[in-house]
Amino acid sequence: MGFMGIKGDRPEGAADGQFCTRRKCCRLRCGVLAAVLAAGLCLSGCQGKNVETMAAFAEKEGTEDGTGAADSVDGEFGMSNESEAETTVDGDTTANPGASTGSVEDAATVKELNRVKVKGIYVSGPMAGTAGMDNLIALVDRTELNALVIDVKNDDGYLTCELDVPLVEQIGSEKHYIKDLPALVQTCKEKNIYLIARVVAFKDPILAEKMPEWSLHNSDGSIFRDKSGLAWVNPYRKEVWEYLASVGEAAIKAGFDEVQYDYVRFSTDSRMKQVDFGDSTKGRTKTEAISGFTLYASERIHAAGGRISADVYGVVIDSEEDQQIVGQNYVEMSRSLDAISPMIYPSHYGPYNYQIPVPDAQPYDTVLAAMQASKMVLAGLDPKTGKKPVSADVSGNDAVDAAIVGGEAVSGNNAADAAADSQSTSGTTAVSGNDAVQNAENAQAADGAQATADAQAAEDAQAAKDAQTAKDAQAAKDAAAKTPALSKEEIAQLDPTTGVQATVRPWLQDFTATWVKGHISYGPEEIRAQIQAVYDAGYEEWILWNAANRYTEGGLLTQEEEEQ
Repeated sequence: MGFMGIKGDRPEGAADGQFCTRRKCCRLRCGVLAAVLAAGLCLSGCQGKNVETMAAFAEKEGTEDGTGAADSVDGEFGMSNESEAETTVDGDTTANPGASTGSVEDAATVKELNRVKVKGIYVSGPMAGTAGMDNLIALVDRTELNALVIDVKNDDGYLTCELDVPLVEQIGSEKHYIKDLPALVQTCKEKNIYLIARVVAFKDPILAEKMPEWSLHNSDGSIFRDKSGLAWVNPYRKEVWEYLASVGEAAIKAGFDEVQYDYVRFSTDSRMKQVDFGDSTKGRTKTEAISGFTLYASERIHAAGGRISADVYGVVIDSEEDQQIVGQNYVEMSRSLDAISPMIYPSHYGPYNYQIPVPDAQPYDTVLAAMQASKMVLAGLDPKTGKKPVSADVSGNDAVDAAIVGGEAVSGNNAADAAADSQSTSGTTAVSGNDAVQNAENAQAADGAQATADAQAAEDAQAAKDAQTAKDAQAAKDAAAKTPALSKEEIAQLDPTTGVQATVRPWLQDFTATWVKGHISYGPEEIRAQIQAVYDAGYEEWILWNAANRYTEGGLLTQEEEEQ
């Protein structure tokens, strides 16, 4: 399947009036609603192994596009090199005049008002603190973009701006790249730009070193460090949850609309096999720990009047094995988050993922397949069959074999043994002397001949059964290949199951993955193809990633094009 062409920003099959993706319309609507909210508040008193393959890609590249820091494997997958902008300037933080009072009622109202259909780009801390930020704001202003994801707590554990978090000063985790956060927030609000604070979660070498009791530990008691020498904090520790939630709350109070947690997972480093979690697990699995954190953080961020989202590996959408490795359960996390952002960069899928030889070379097909899998999984369907998952523990060829063979199959040797045993029990007449010897010899010969014949018959029967099993299995595969589980249109119209509330907002690739064998150069057509695939899968939101903050304007619609 190739590039399907630009069809605007409406998913296929959407009816007129079903939703509005027009930027000005959304901004006008938000402005009106914000005014209503303000009035209301005044009157009332004023949130597999495939992951190992993806991690290997990241290790090779060092970053998502080869320009940023190392060990970046979440969306995540890379940061701009913050050493390029080491200027540290303390900034003043003022209270957000439009912030919620923190009541449950206010939080619910703000959450509903802030349901912007996000079309955003990532911005590093150093970029946000320089004149280059003006260029990115201008890009948003003249294109279909309406949101910025700005680093607030980066991959190294540093806060990029001044926020009211007591523990930050204690552990010294401040690098104020953003000199004047209130001014930046004010500028963005005036232009109706939706602001998302990126907060890196459990990859936090500063917190792990300063608070070693909160870090991961090897079986010998030493602090766990990944292949890059960086320590991670323990996702099971409630103290870590509290710190991360406090950073998120402070970001909302400073004027951000949403907090996006990244690295919300366990490390994929092979050294994790040596980690001793001790009593911190309290019997919980990795997925229970991560889902527990997202639920806890959601309650805190919502109470502060903001929305919450989280980044996850793209492969965890439909891989239970990969979910268990990193602790990201796609469905369970979607029950507490306002938005979930799978990182479906085509370059980070291995050969023949989704039956695509080089996913990086087919951006539309790769993104569409990943988003279709998301649709089906969140709708409670098996993405391979399009049906409700069966409860049986067998699948694939094993299921076919079990259905055909059942419990009747026996091996040739077993059949031969059974035949020999049966033969040996026959002929009990007593004889003596030479006749007895001769009869015994004759009987032995007969037994041998019969056993050989029985064994051959059993082997022939087993061979025939095996052939039939293989034939039936291949026929089933061929039939499945010829008959798609669901059409593209049917998948796009699927609704999530009860309890799944998160909007799906994928990270898309705006960089060329030169390290991938068979890669292609990414330009306007490739960017637009990915965006179109999101729409064709039935979703409305997306974010572009480029670690160096260099975005392909030609892949974006202009304001005028969007409004047509």
